[in-house]
Amino acid sequence: MGIKKKVTAAVESAATAVVERADAWLNLYTGFGDPDRDPMMSTNPTTTVPFTQTELDALFNDDHLAHKICTSLPSDALRKWVSLQIDDDAEGQGDEILEFIEDIGGRVALQEGLVWARQSGGCLLVLGVDDGQAPDKPLNEEAIRAFKFVNVIRADQARVKKYYADPAAPKFNEPELWEISSSAGMMMSSAKRDVHESRVIWLRGELTTPQRRKERQGWDMSSLQRAKGPLQRNALVHHAVASLLTKSNLLVFGVKGFSEMVKRAKEAVSAFQTRMQLARMAQSSNSWTIHDSEGETISNISVSFAGIPDVMDRSNQEAASAANMPVTKMWGISPAGMNATGESDLQLWEQQVEAYQVQYVKVPLERMVSLAMLTAGSATGSKVPESWSIAFAPLRVMTDEQLATVQSTISQALALLLDREVFTPEEVVLGPLFADGGLLASLAAVDTEAREAMLAAELERMVKEAKDPPPPPPKFGFGGPKPVPPGDDGEEGEGGDEPEPDAA
Repeated sequence: MGIKKKVTAAVESAATAVVERADAWLNLYTGFGDPDRDPMMSTNPTTTVPFTQTELDALFNDDHLAHKICTSLPSDALRKWVSLQIDDDAEGQGDEILEFIEDIGGRVALQEGLVWARQSGGCLLVLGVDDGQAPDKPLNEEAIRAFKFVNVIRADQARVKKYYADPAAPKFNEPELWEISSSAGMMMSSAKRDVHESRVIWLRGELTTPQRRKERQGWDMSSLQRAKGPLQRNALVHHAVASLLTKSNLLVFGVKGFSEMVKRAKEAVSAFQTRMQLARMAQSSNSWTIHDSEGETISNISVSFAGIPDVMDRSNQEAASAANMPVTKMWGISPAGMNATGESDLQLWEQQVEAYQVQYVKVPLERMVSLAMLTAGSATGSKVPESWSIAFAPLRVMTDEQLATVQSTISQALALLLDREVFTPEEVVLGPLFADGGLLASLAAVDTEAREAMLAAELERMVKEAKDPPPPPPKFGFGGPKPVPPGDDGEEGEGGDEPEPDAA
């Protein structure tokens, strides 16, 4: 083909590419943007094969990184449990409700279920609530007789049997009825039972497209799926380095006429093998080797490990990024470098845990708490209070040194406010800083009753002065009355004559 025809064919191919991709750059000479010549144009996203449940179980049981990806967030989110705050809770009702949930296994089941949700893409918590109806019927919350248990059902034991089909309903396209099997894998011989969605808590996995969720019988994707490639590459890098360590020091024998020796009779080959065995035994026991100074040569070849730590660090960072975890949390190592403490990584992880608590933990826990309140004979009288909330314990507790620094800073700020008379001492002492659990509670023992009485008296005085202000003091100077000396009636000629000046 001539040059003219090649150019014509290239122009036609380029014109076709321009029509197909009108928003892309194209260079006819370098091939940039040409699907036939540019390798990047052939790099397209494709759907990977999801992990099977058997593969997910193998990863969870045997791979330490996969296990940490599944367990770290649930463990840190519920490490210090929660507190239940109820308005006008004078009898400790919140503590009783939380203790009831722990007694029926709700806390352990919730943490375990969150782990399986990350590992398998979802999990069900079946609530053992007795309302006098069959499990496939909607739960009647006004007739709850008892709340007995919380069972954990993994994704391989349940599937969606029926969805809400009304587009105008608030739960459109969400599961309405679950089919739960007594054994994993949905075996035909296992017992099955239908359970209404109001009697279970659906713990979600990673956010998944609706089509992929239907393909997985209603379940989301596992948290390990997106980390599949990075975990594979990371394992390959570490295995390759471990294999390289066994070959880091290679002893090489040079034998004169080795090729001819191999061609000879078996006796010669056997003699050579015996020679190598003797050399290996001598080296391993005495760290020295005997050889023929004329017919043999021995050289020691060392493998260079320069650059390998950098490769391992980059692989570790890729795996941590795919798992959405800081390197310090995933690998348990502190960052290197000047002034590197890993504090920023820990703060980032704590923010992620707090977001996980709100998105994945709080709603299921509120569901269990509300049903515990509605149970007959509950601490709240079988009813849900008008105002209540769940608060997670702080993830980090200050050290004594940090607490002392905070207390000193707050004390200086309060001293300035008191000096400017923004607050009274009683208002400061009776505030939340000096209350039980406040940052300044340990600084001084405060007689709150006396302080409250002093504050009430001060407020009463201020109110009284506002209603009946005292008369203003007399004014002297320009425009005001002049002071009258004692005994002076202010009239001339009557006892008010000034004494004559002394003659002297």
